[in-house]
Amino acid sequence: MSRKSLRSIFFRTSRSRRAHILALGVFLGVMLSWSVATFARFVPTRVYIIPSNSMAPTIGPGDRVGVRVGSYPRPNRGDIWVFQMPAASGNAPNHAVKRVIGLPGESVEVTEGRVFIDGKPIEEPYLTTPATYTMPALKLETDEYLMLGDRRNSSHDSHVWGSLPADHLIGPVTVRYWPLREMGGL
Repeated sequence: MSRKSLRSIFFRTSRSRRAHILALGVFLGVMLSWSVATFARFVPTRVYIIPSNSMAPTIGPGDRVGVRVGSYPRPNRGDIWVFQMPAASGNAPNHAVKRVIGLPGESVEVTEGRVFIDGKPIEEPYLTTPATYTMPALKLETDEYLMLGDRRNSSHDSHVWGSLPADHLIGPVTVRYWPLREMGGL
């Protein structure tokens, strides 16, 4: 239904019916707010605004995302996480959001536009263009991760500053809630 037809239906109804419709809208809005607040109490979440296009097209600049904080499982390859930038990045203590690529104990290399884990290429369906750089093999310690942006060639990430210590991880990105047309889980 178009906006105009909805408006004409609304204004053709009686005054008491409009009051009921408005009351129902207010009630539903309150219930939705209460539900979100209740959920947030049990699943601690922080909100972050994405500052750059390094994760585009998955997440773009200005997108708002919810990040689960507190206790969480260890990251899996392909997860998107918020973390505190390490000192080696030159951007500490700022926060960043990137994709987990290398896990503790693995050897990670970028060559010929692909990421190789322990000598084997990985599939990355979220990329739109391959990396044009090379990164020599980096052996991750038992408490280190390799984080890369989805827009590989313009991302200030682990290929520039090295591995990320596990204690710098803040939490996984679980949902995008803005822009509304792209709201949903990640």
